[in-house]
Amino acid sequence: MCTGKCSRFVGLSLLPLAFLCMITNLLLMFPNGETKWTNHITTPVWLMAGLLGGGLFMLCPSCNAIRAGGKGCCGEGCCGNRCRMLRSTISSIFGGLGSFYCLIVSATALAHGPICSDEGGSWGLHLKNLEGGSYLSNRTSWNICKEPPNIVMWHVVLFSIQLAISALQFILCASQIINSLMGIMCGDCRKKNKVEEKQKADDDTALNGIRLHCVNKTEISRKMEYIITSAEAPWGEWSPTLWCPEGHLISFSMQVESPRKGVDDTAANNVMFQCSDYEILFGPGQSWGHYGRWSGKCLDGICGLKTKIEPPQGSGDDTALNDVQFVCCRS
Repeated sequence: MCTGKCSRFVGLSLLPLAFLCMITNLLLMFPNGETKWTNHITTPVWLMAGLLGGGLFMLCPSCNAIRAGGKGCCGEGCCGNRCRMLRSTISSIFGGLGSFYCLIVSATALAHGPICSDEGGSWGLHLKNLEGGSYLSNRTSWNICKEPPNIVMWHVVLFSIQLAISALQFILCASQIINSLMGIMCGDCRKKNKVEEKQKADDDTALNGIRLHCVNKTEISRKMEYIITSAEAPWGEWSPTLWCPEGHLISFSMQVESPRKGVDDTAANNVMFQCSDYEILFGPGQSWGHYGRWSGKCLDGICGLKTKIEPPQGSGDDTALNDVQFVCCRS
């Protein structure tokens, strides 16, 4: 599984688990679902492990993992969303600490049992350190607790759920740390530009060509791939293909260097696209110039292009690709 796709899976898994963990913590604050027993709540409940560690602490790792997600492959030369992967790594570390905190608190709460009242009306942890062994394996010992009603079942079920969720969250955060580190090193490929490397003292041309790779929406394997290209300059190599995680290209912005009056000109340097799922694809072009405003949106996708190429100038200054026009798909 590719790093971007794995990140999206982890993020989408952590998000509902975080809300479920917060709900279990809130329910534990009301024994047997009643408000009159709130004065007899165990310390692990007040530590808010489910609300904080397994809940709020998980929102940032979840959102960052989803943001770092996307379809593609990891390979040599990929220029993927490494900054997002780095943020996901850092937030997943904090998420792992939060889930570990929730895991320890939940396990401790299950071992000690709930605060309850016995037949003499005495309140305390009556199920802790029983002579016959743990109350978890001795259901008859639950009869020691008279109030709140069904408190042992309430305590065991909710803290067991919280324990299982926090354990799963810890595994997901740990896997995302490894996955995002791979994404930082390898990138997450997803469009294809033809870019010439910096020539140092020689003539730079930067962006030389653009290709569009199209597939049928139902052809997930991309075996039926159609490549659309226009005129291109002869310099440079094609970069790895970039894909929208979901949907299609709808808008673009081009990075162009203004004329420099006698200094080496490069014209178009790079282009970035917006996908219909709001993902932004950055081409691995050069750094000269500035991005212009976003184009109008092709709601049904981009299906064609027309490039403006300066022919080779011989001993003169070559700029290669100067401009591009994209054609919207017909609805």
